[in-house]
Amino acid sequence: MPTRLVQCVFVVWLAGFAIPGPCRADDLHVNNVSGDDRFNGRPRALGSENAGAVRSITRALQLVKPGDRVIVEKTDIPYREEISVQGWRLSGNDRLPFQIISNGAILDGTAPVPVGGWEYVGRNVFRFQPELKSHQQLYLNDRPAERITAARSGELPDFQPLQWALRDGWIYFCVERGKSPSSYSLSCCVLQTGITLYEVERVVIAGLVIQGFQLDGVNAHDGVSGAVISRCKLRGNGRSGLSAGGTSRIKVEQSLLGSNVRAQVRSEGLAEIVVEDCRLLESKQTGPGFLQSSGRIQVDDTALR
Repeated sequence: MPTRLVQCVFVVWLAGFAIPGPCRADDLHVNNVSGDDRFNGRPRALGSENAGAVRSITRALQLVKPGDRVIVEKTDIPYREEISVQGWRLSGNDRLPFQIISNGAILDGTAPVPVGGWEYVGRNVFRFQPELKSHQQLYLNDRPAERITAARSGELPDFQPLQWALRDGWIYFCVERGKSPSSYSLSCCVLQTGITLYEVERVVIAGLVIQGFQLDGVNAHDGVSGAVISRCKLRGNGRSGLSAGGTSRIKVEQSLLGSNVRAQVRSEGLAEIVVEDCRLLESKQTGPGFLQSSGRIQVDDTALR
């Protein structure tokens, strides 16, 4: 066989072993009003009998293939679920990150406080013991109520109407004179973390409102690299809006973080967090902008240690 022909055959043989990177495949749509988890998340135009949006983000993550995006459609009802993004199947690369995208859908970790769960303490103060007893958040009319600090022992603080406190796993709430807790729309955290990232690369989460979780809105637990949180609102969570630990590397950009109880951004371990062009809302009732037990937080090119 001529030398040139041998070389050509060899090149063709090698090409058969080439592994192309993922290319853009489909958008998986999620709609918690019109969707159904028996559907495949794919557009109905494809003609499949089970085509259509799924109902939950969790189901979309089970169906996703390399190159797919998850599109979470905004509805009038919050998505009440915890999301776990883990492993190579839900990872992207430099050219094509794995994306969860929305235009303002709400991921919410709260549920109404049972009316019969309250017991009277005195001085217009009632208390309720939630299932999750630490890092809690009480919502009044779908917004975080005003929180005050209560000592672990001794007298309760001097509550003003509509203020609340957490002590020894109990939520204490002061009603207005002549009213009871049933007079209000009250809810508390029943889910722990909105989105957990673990051992993933090149993940983008954009356009979500993540609120009302007992611990964190987003938690980059460990082994996360190249993750980006963009154009999100991380608010009203019991510990932090964004937390990163282990060896995680994550950036949050063009986002709002506020009314989270312990901190708006929290780092530990060897984690590195980059904060760019974000708005952080701090107050006496909520945690500081940043909390570092260890790790590194870089804010608009300024490192905090």
